[in-house]
Amino acid sequence: MLKAARVAGRLFAMLTKFHNQTRLLRTGRRESKMKKIVAALMLLNSPAFAKDPYFSDLVKRPEVRKNWSKIISGHKFRKEDGWIIRHDGLRGPLETISINSEQFFKDDGCQPHDCLDNSIVILVNKRTRQIWMVHRKITFPSRNVSYIYFGEPSDPMKSKLKSLLSKI
Repeated sequence: MLKAARVAGRLFAMLTKFHNQTRLLRTGRRESKMKKIVAALMLLNSPAFAKDPYFSDLVKRPEVRKNWSKIISGHKFRKEDGWIIRHDGLRGPLETISINSEQFFKDDGCQPHDCLDNSIVILVNKRTRQIWMVHRKITFPSRNVSYIYFGEPSDPMKSKLKSLLSKI
């Protein structure tokens, strides 16, 4: 966000210099337009418009795709869990969270019309691009809950993944 403010500040300074040199902006109306342009540029540089806002975008990067393929290879997904592999289902944009001073992208999602019984949380380390995932499945009619972990998470990481999953 600080970078966006700096860029917008520089742009505003350039536009003001242009204004002073050409005297085109004599009315408050044009100056108002200039401020709107700067505001729009700041908005476009905000986290909402950041690169890779969804996991499906992030996994297109070669280093992330490689790690994603590695953690899901060898696992037999049920037909109804295909939404995980296709990166669809009900999902929001990536969030950035901090765990023990490390920065992670967090993605969570669930199977449409079955969020409580079939959901996931994915964490991607921003520095190393290592990926961990937990998949919660609740079976019928027994209501047995199973957690499947991907990426060989440590016990503290399993706890964190499970904790994040409980917030869905």
